[in-house]
Amino acid sequence: MSKLRIPERLKPFLFIPPVLLGIAALVWIAASRKGPERRSAVEQPQAVRFIVASKSAVVPRVTAYGTAHPANTWRGVVQVKGRITEKHDHLQAGAILDAGAVLARIDRRHYDLAVQEIEAGLAELAARQREAEIRKNSTEQLLALETANLELATAELDRQKKLLADGASSAALVDQESRNVLGRKTKVQELQNQRALITAEQATLRASAGSLAARLDTARLDQAHTEMRAPYACQVAAVQFERDQFVGVGQEIVSLHGLDAVEVTANVAPQRIRPLVPEQSPAPDLQQFVANDLLKRLGLTAEVRTIGIPGAAARWQARVARLAPGLDPRTRTVGVVVVVEKPWEKVKPGQRPPILDGMYCEVELRGAARPDRVLIPRAAIHGSDVYLIDAENRLRRKHVDVEFELQEFACIRAGIQAGERVIASDPVPAIDGGLLQGTRDDDLEARIAAASRGPGNPR
Repeated sequence: MSKLRIPERLKPFLFIPPVLLGIAALVWIAASRKGPERRSAVEQPQAVRFIVASKSAVVPRVTAYGTAHPANTWRGVVQVKGRITEKHDHLQAGAILDAGAVLARIDRRHYDLAVQEIEAGLAELAARQREAEIRKNSTEQLLALETANLELATAELDRQKKLLADGASSAALVDQESRNVLGRKTKVQELQNQRALITAEQATLRASAGSLAARLDTARLDQAHTEMRAPYACQVAAVQFERDQFVGVGQEIVSLHGLDAVEVTANVAPQRIRPLVPEQSPAPDLQQFVANDLLKRLGLTAEVRTIGIPGAAARWQARVARLAPGLDPRTRTVGVVVVVEKPWEKVKPGQRPPILDGMYCEVELRGAARPDRVLIPRAAIHGSDVYLIDAENRLRRKHVDVEFELQEFACIRAGIQAGERVIASDPVPAIDGGLLQGTRDDDLEARIAAASRGPGNPR
């Protein structure tokens, strides 16, 4: 059997038929296969938490810390030297004393003797003044008599001179009357000089009496200074003397802290004070700074809380008194001095102790309430926008104007209307227009309401 012979020129094309058969098979398989089952896409909502915005009056507050010190500190400095003869029985560090309590007495016998000596000198001067007055009165009476005698003698001399001119008298009588007039004039001059000397003596006695009176006042002050009393109700800070100890002038023997008020200097960064100042505050003048009236006009108040004391009872209402004279060189903060009046009132051992010297305190400064403000969590702000849930439950971005921050919250001046739903959680991804499933956070809304009002009045 003979084989089929293929011409040489057709051999290069022998691969084409198998390829065509393969392509045809692939086309047939693809045409006979069923396509994938198609399903319609369904949008899945993203779960978020939200709050309903509401407008209310927001009280701006700043929290700072500082150390308490008594507003009044008194140092007992000895004003007269001597031996201490008496010391208060309870004069010890930490003791509480009433106003006017006698702290110490210095031996006053030396000062009593000085007063008696000066009083005796004044009595002597008074007697000498009375004597001089008597002598002056007597001299004036004699002067009046001698003046009258001089006038009579002068008249007689004139008469004798006329008689001599008429030849009815002698020159001897005229000379005799002239000598009589001269003697009377001499006597009058002596009495006038004596009266002037008595007047000068009286002036000297008065000056001496004034000097002794001043010395008596000084001696009586020294007498009073032998007794040291507490100027006001106080707590004893330090005692540096004992009974029978000799003390000198200028020596400090006791230190007291007043109980009427304490001061706390709260260190606040300058930029944190700005939210406390109303935007419409008028420009102050120098007189307001001098009178410390500026802080009153700004309506700043304060509350002081002791750190480490359990319970909310350890809180005190305070008054913003003044600002420190400059920035703290280490922390670059401003010292705001607040005053707590009567820190010893309503003391409860273990719950509400008094504010003592050196106690570390938390100070909350408060400004005037800002009306019609919205308070939202700081975490709800993304840059300068917030995320809202619109009426179709979709995410919408909105620009807001943040006035100030209040701990974990932010006060919004403009951009959010009452009733809008603000997203409080962090949606990932935050796609504008994305479908949301919101859950209202009632606890967060309650915290926001409490934060806008601030704490209750201190007890």
